[in-house]
Formats: sequence, C-alpha cells, structure tokens
Amino acid sequence: MIFPRSKFAVMGVLAASLLGCATAQRGSDYSDRNLTFLHISDTHIGPYLEERSAFAGERSDATFQFMEKVQGDPQPVMADGSTVPAPSFVVHTGDVTEYGFPGGTLAAMDSYHKRFKIPVFWAPGNHDNTWVSRPDMFRERQGGMHFHFAREGVHIIGINSATLQEPVQSISEEEVAFVADCAKDIPSDAPIFVMLHHPPSSGDWSSEYDLGRLMEPLRDHNVAGLLVGHHHAATHEKWSGYHVIHGGSTFSKADAAKPVDGFGVINIHGSHLHAAYRYKDDRVPAKQFLDRDIAADPNRLSLSPVVAKTMGNDLAVAWRSSRETPVVVTIQGVDTPIEVAAGTTTIRQDVSALGNGRHWGKVSVGTGDSVATERFFEFALDRPARPGEGVARWRQSLGGGVKGTPLVDGNQLVIGVNNQTLQSIDRGSGKRLWRASTPGEVLGGAVRVGDEIMASTTEGFVVAYNPDSGTETRRVRVPSGLPLYSAPLATGDLIIVGGADADLYALDRQSLAVRWTASQADYSVEMPPLVVGDSLVYNAWDGYVHAVSLADGTELWKSSCPRNQKGFSRYYGGADNTPVVMEDRVYTTDRGYHAGMYSAKGEFLGLLLEDCSALTRTEDGRGLLARRLAKPLCRLSPTGAIQWESTVTAGRLPVPPVEVDGKVYVVARGVLYALNGADGKTLWQYQVTPGLTVLAAPVVADGVVYAVGVDGVLTAVAAP
Repeated sequence: MIFPRSKFAVMGVLAASLLGCATAQRGSDYSDRNLTFLHISDTHIGPYLEERSAFAGERSDATFQFMEKVQGDPQPVMADGSTVPAPSFVVHTGDVTEYGFPGGTLAAMDSYHKRFKIPVFWAPGNHDNTWVSRPDMFRERQGGMHFHFAREGVHIIGINSATLQEPVQSISEEEVAFVADCAKDIPSDAPIFVMLHHPPSSGDWSSEYDLGRLMEPLRDHNVAGLLVGHHHAATHEKWSGYHVIHGGSTFSKADAAKPVDGFGVINIHGSHLHAAYRYKDDRVPAKQFLDRDIAADPNRLSLSPVVAKTMGNDLAVAWRSSRETPVVVTIQGVDTPIEVAAGTTTIRQDVSALGNGRHWGKVSVGTGDSVATERFFEFALDRPARPGEGVARWRQSLGGGVKGTPLVDGNQLVIGVNNQTLQSIDRGSGKRLWRASTPGEVLGGAVRVGDEIMASTTEGFVVAYNPDSGTETRRVRVPSGLPLYSAPLATGDLIIVGGADADLYALDRQSLAVRWTASQADYSVEMPPLVVGDSLVYNAWDGYVHAVSLADGTELWKSSCPRNQKGFSRYYGGADNTPVVMEDRVYTTDRGYHAGMYSAKGEFLGLLLEDCSALTRTEDGRGLLARRLAKPLCRLSPTGAIQWESTVTAGRLPVPPVEVDGKVYVVARGVLYALNGADGKTLWQYQVTPGLTVLAAPVVADGVVYAVGVDGVLTAVAAP
C-alpha cells in the first residue's frame, strides 16, 4: 500500500534523498556510425599440458577456419542475406577452454584466435576459471578479467561472472565497483553492451540480486544488450528490461540434427541495432535476433535508485518515477503490486517474518518479458535478539569479494580480498586497521608464520607482511611465475605452496628460497596439503590424491579420488578440498561429490558418501562433519556411519563446516547457522548476505562468528 507520509517521519528524509539524482551527460552525435563486431562463445579448447609448435583437430577448428575466411567480408544479418560491414573486433563470452590454462593451452588458444586480423576480447567462463584460472594472463592481455573499451561511441563492458577456482557463477564485489566506475564516464545515451559468460536464465545464480546489483549502476544508461554464453544456444531472451543475446558455440555437442556451429554478428548503424547468428554452414540463412532502434529516449520512463530504511519490523521503500505507472515491489520473493503517480513514492512493508540480517528487494515496472525497468536494493534488519536469531555486532565493506577464510590474529582479522589487497579489521569494532596492496589476488587466505603474516597470490608470489602495520617485509616469486592458489602451509622450517603449474613448492622458512619442488601432479593444486607424519597428502585437479615426502618432495603414492575409483575423469578431481586424517586413515571428497577413505599408504578403503561437497574433522578428532548437496549436514563416525543429521542442507559449495567450543557453524545460501555439535540441532541463524554466495568458511573467536561473502561485506555475529 502507499504509506501516508504523516505516519512515518523517515519518509521525508527518504524522499529528499531521491530529488538530487542526476542523469549522466549525453554524448556526441554518431548518426553516421556503422560498426560491426563478432560475438563468439564456448570454444572449449582442450588442455595441452605440454608446449607444442602446432595445434590441430580441435572441435572448434572448422568454425575458426570459416571465420578466418569471411572475417573481412560484409556479414549477413537477415534471412534474406542483407549484409552489414566487415567486423572491427571480436568479443568472446567465455569457456574459451575446456579445463582452464595449463601448460600449452594458452598457446593453443592463441593459435586459433590469431587467425583474426582484428582484436579479440575475452570474458572468462566457468571452464576457464575452475581448474587453472589465470587472472594474471587476463591482466597482461586486456587489463583484467573485467574491462571497458569503446568504438565509435559504442561501449563494451566485460565482466567476469565465473568465480575464481570455483564452477558456480557469482559477481564479486570488485566487478560491481568496476561497473559503477564505468557508468560515471559513459554518456547516458551511448549504447552499452555488457558481456559476461553466464546468462540471467542460468539456474546457478545464488539469487536474482547477484546479477541485479551488477546492473544497477547502468539503469540510467542506454544498455543495448547483454552478450552471454554458457548454454551453447543461439537465442535471444529478455531479462529485467534488457535484451540478452546468446553467443551459441563454435561446435555442436548435443543434437547433431540441430547444429549450432557459428558466431554472432552485431551491427550498430547510427542508432539502429542488428543482431544475428551466422552458421558455419553458409547454406543455412542467418538467424536474426534483433532489428530495432536503440536511440536513448529522453522521455522514457525512469526510476531513481531505491532508498530503503528499516525501523523495527517496518521497512520503508522510496523511489522517484518520471510518470504515473503500475509497479511491483518484491521483498524476498513476495510481490506487492501498486499504482503510483509521477514523483516520489514511498511504501511501507511489514518485514516481521524476515530473520535478522541482510535482505534484498526490487521495484519493477511491468512483468515477465514486458518488464521496462527494475531497481534492485538491499536492506538490513538488526533488531534486538530474538529466539533462534543471531545479532550483528558490526559490518565492514572490504570493496572486493573474498574466497579464502579470514585469519584470526590476536585482536585483528586479516583477509585476502579479490581487489588485490590484504586487509586488517579490528575484531572488536570492525574498523580497518591497515590495508596492503598484493601482487595479484589472495585466493587461499593468509596465515601467521612466526612474526609475519604470509599470503600467496595469483601473480605467483609468496609475500610476507608486518602484522601490526601491513608493511610488506619480503617476497619471492616461484620459478614458474604462475598463479599460486593455496594458502601457505608452515610446517617445521618449510613453507609449502601450490598452484597453477601443478607443483608443490617447499620454501625455506627463513630465506624463502626453494628447497624442493614436487612435480607429481599434472594439473593444478588449489588447497594446502595435509601433513601426515613425514608426508604431505594433497588433492590435485588431475583426479588423484597424492602423497610426497615432506623431506624432499619425492613421490610416495597416488590414488584415484573417490569418484574416479569407478571410472576416471579429470573433472572429478578433489582439489578444492584438503584431506583430513584420523588415526591411520586419510579422508577426502571430490568434485564428483564422493567422500572416501584411504590407508596411510594410499590404498582405497571404501566410500563414505556419494553426495558430499566438503568434509572436515570434528573438534574432538573422533568424527567427520560432511556438507552434502541435497541432504542435511551430518556427523559421521570414522567408518562412515551417520551419528546425527541436522536440518540444514548446505549445498554444493566446497566450504567445510567449522566446529568450535562444541558448536558447528556453516553458511548456506547466505545464512549462517550455529548447530549443537552433540546432536546437530540448530541453535540460531543469521542472514550474513542478501542471498549472495559465501565461499569463505566462517571463523570463530571469543564466541563471535565472522563471515564474509563475494560481496565483500564482513559481518561479526554473536549468539542471541
């Protein structure tokens, strides 16, 4: 309902904050523009572990040969064969590779893309980022995994929707900040294409808000379309008022009777957009997607950013509309249709049914494919303690997403952030103590080693910092110079790290010189190894569990990961889990979601579960905690018997639960749960993100739980 202003004093404040919203400047006249570019996607170039002088036979090769032949020609955009000028550049919306960038794969990619005589820009896909992610390579070649450039007044914003070293898509906070910065410099009437791998219709988004918040800074701009991949489909759809163009694939994999081999053609002639899909088989007419005018309409209906304010169990939502219109206000999936007049509108919603924490909503004009525009927003409920609900002590925004678990170091938390910083936050107040630049992203988190804090980075460095000031004290780069993914492991006089080149490096703790290198695995190492007596046991993305000598790195044994015991595939490796040990047994889980146990000599002793995404040891050391896909988190005996099941189904992310002082903590779908370690019963919960992914395990100190998600908001939560 429309809330009477006289009843809610905050409404005047909300309305006033909307009146100053400015529209970005308008750009130059491009009436004579006639720009064409190609849109390719999902080439899935196979892995080449060794460098080669020639590459041939890739399944996308025939399409690349065709594109090489026709790239300088006018391109058909309609079924009748009507053409537009030859392309000026190419955009690739991801899954460039099948298993990332090991060995000679980058050279293989170059051998195909160099056939173009025009520039090529890549937005990485989940296949590019899951096994051997190379943010260093993207930085070197095009400035980063996100980028922005313009041609003839047409702006291209490239976004990385593929989580680093994780197949589930997400938008990390530094991507949102990048789009917001771009929006400040782009004229409001300039055509914008946003290119990313994952389409809005992909079912693995954590929530609609994840992509919605990315697009929020562009709502007052002229977004001509979203260019996407992932589904291997040459199609067009609408989402949130935007046209979404799928880039198909350069090869057909599913139905040979319905070939998709080809590429997209995008043309902007003046302010008119043509978008079509051209098949490798020239006998098949081009498939037209769009034929529309994209001139920015100065009289179009517009909505201002939404301002939301909570007071107790009431939520006030306010926005400004350019004209009278029907809208729908959605809070956590519950819709409220209303009719609003031009100007400022404020409504009041009862949110007493929502738990404490952060939530999201949106204001929509129109529904379904007829949506004209939407505005996304978030709000927090921080009411006094209620039974079964945690209470936030403080929140701090880090400005980038977080993958590695925060380090508790005395009175501070030290966190590696995807905006290439290491940050220290005071545990008591949430204030930032220091912020240090890092050479690349810190994906594995930081560790305390003696009187230093150490972290490894995606530029191949191990860096040490002063824990009091964040001043860098020393650094070393591993010989390959390739990304390091694992957090450093300090054991005895060694620092152990692993990464993109599949090697484990043992560095001297004092000098950081390489003491030995273990090259047993042939695909990347993502997590720290486990010390088992005088050996190191670790998983790699080659599909094996490995063991090497702690003394010199020589091979002791290797065994197929649990899922690969019954049919081998690299895809089912377990590299995003560190094994655990109890007595004389080693336990691990893998990407096939099979958990199994091994003897200390690597003999496979049997399966524990077939739906396990993460596994860790209980606090008492006498059991295992298993995070499962479609079944509740449970505790297992050393032989795999279920000792208790909770009511919390945490899902597929490889983030293990944590047990501290008899309580088990896990984050699922943005909700932090505290369970009784004795029986698995839920004690309390708290919404730490508004439906956004959390890849870092929570940490606990002095009864306070600290959790952080891909939105980079660190929250300190206490029990009710």
